[in-house]
Amino acid sequence: MKPFKYLILSALFLATSLVHAQDYEFKVVASHGQVHKANSNSRLWAGVQLSRKDEVVVGTASYLGLVHKSGKTIEIKSPGTYSIAELSAKVGKSQSSTTSKYVNYVVGEMAKAEKQDINTNHRRYMDITGSVQRALLGKVAAVLPEAVVLYEPKLYLELFATDAKTKYKGYKVEIKTLFDAESESSNALKVFVIEGDKGEIDLSFLREEGLREELGLFQDEPFMMTITPIEKDSKDSKENSASLGGASMYSLRLLAPGDKLYEEVSQELGNESVETAVDYLLKAAYFEDKGLFADALRCYNKAIELAPEVEAFRSAKVDFVARHQKEIMRESAQK
Repeated sequence: MKPFKYLILSALFLATSLVHAQDYEFKVVASHGQVHKANSNSRLWAGVQLSRKDEVVVGTASYLGLVHKSGKTIEIKSPGTYSIAELSAKVGKSQSSTTSKYVNYVVGEMAKAEKQDINTNHRRYMDITGSVQRALLGKVAAVLPEAVVLYEPKLYLELFATDAKTKYKGYKVEIKTLFDAESESSNALKVFVIEGDKGEIDLSFLREEGLREELGLFQDEPFMMTITPIEKDSKDSKENSASLGGASMYSLRLLAPGDKLYEEVSQELGNESVETAVDYLLKAAYFEDKGLFADALRCYNKAIELAPEVEAFRSAKVDFVARHQKEIMRESAQK
């Protein structure tokens, strides 16, 4: 009977441990600046759990990103002392979302990112993009897979000259059919101009009903995206790309209703709202899991835009790019 008794006691101990493990209201996802509990001066790092009785102090020019046990996220940027019980009440009885399943993964990634040296990470990122600069013959490259597959219709572009000594005024991005791109035709379905080296383009027009039929394209035939640098002495940012030369091409496929992956993602995400930088981190983890790297990259960049002071977000993005360097950076850069 003794072994059975010990088994029961072990089970009870495990059950009690699990109950206590869930006895928290929020987990810290990321922090910046002076952020600590009211009764302690120790900084709140990613992974710290906060109970209802806790109060947190957020200093001037500081940031605290939290995720509730329900999966709802909260950001605190204004200085002050905050009651966890009151913050929990504001969250209410939110239902668990699909992306909330990635909380532990994201918290773990942020815990690693917070310990990394900012300068080291910057050099690591430059090494990755530098390998592209040395490998490509064209004038411009993007931090993107060579074959871009998107669920969301917005594409974030991070562009750079393949010659490290060159700085362009901007970039012209043209969306074309495969035929027009390969024949170097000036015909384009849409033209975007990116001022500087970063920007977002809206590709929702590619889902317009009847567009493929009108163009005579198969359902799974990709579009093409050509990216051309705009020289600093160029007077017209929309001038013909052929006169500039050095265009780079990426195949582009925006998932649409009827695509298996689109239906899967649409069902899982539904109308899940994205309001905070932490929301975007969770969504980035979801898209990474689905192999939708361009969508994940956009989410990392949006998180950085919403909370630029949090260096750990940049470190997490560098880790992501390093993990999937072969898939994200052009294949020719890997040879």
